[in-house]
Amino acid sequence: MSNEFLHNYDSENPNLKPCPFCGNNPVWHLQGNIYTLKKTIIIKCNQCGVEMKVSAKKNSIDWLIETIEEKWNKRYTKLIYERFR
Repeated sequence: MSNEFLHNYDSENPNLKPCPFCGNNPVWHLQGNIYTLKKTIIIKCNQCGVEMKVSAKKNSIDWLIETIEEKWNKRYTKLIYERFR
């Protein structure tokens, strides 16, 4: 049995902010399995290696994209600044 996906690709997403740690443009990878119907999106910075992952079985790919974009783009700059100043 093969674990092939419905859709499997890497690409840059213009809706994503640069990496909060190094400023590099992240790429996202969509993967899944036609047997379990699990879908996963991983956003990763290829420069510093930080990544974020969101998975779902029942939600659509559009929901996954919207959710991970929102989480990746969320910044806690004020909180971080206050903690490390």
